[in-house]
Amino acid sequence: MNKILLTLLVSFSMSAMAGSTLLRNTTNYYLNHYAFQAVYTNPIQANQPVYSWRTHTRFDGTPGIHSQNGELIGYTDSQGVFISVVPRLPFDPVHCGWINQERVAVGSPYARKSNAISYTIKAGRVGPLPPWYNECVPQSINNEK
Repeated sequence: MNKILLTLLVSFSMSAMAGSTLLRNTTNYYLNHYAFQAVYTNPIQANQPVYSWRTHTRFDGTPGIHSQNGELIGYTDSQGVFISVVPRLPFDPVHCGWINQERVAVGSPYARKSNAISYTIKAGRVGPLPPWYNECVPQSINNEK
């Protein structure tokens, strides 16, 4: 019985020590541009599931479509790295807003979560502006016009 308890305690502490670092290439994403996300594990956690938590709020304060609560977003590779690239963010106001406190866990939804990051998705000012442009920029920018 003591061996079983010791084994469980050691495996729990090892999984709690396994950390991950979440990186994004910017804190401001623009519609019709790409988005990059990388998760690095240390120690290496090869071929493990990656789960995500984040809150998406549109600039008008309503809930956005990109909120997640422990959803599976992919798997690490043989080096313990998960990389996701969105080639072009859809050019639609429904994707705009703030992403707050994005975190990931590797291996299980109950594993230690990564550092938290926040960023925005908004419309750029290049080219003809769509009719919904004001829905896709933070209100503070709208007030500066």
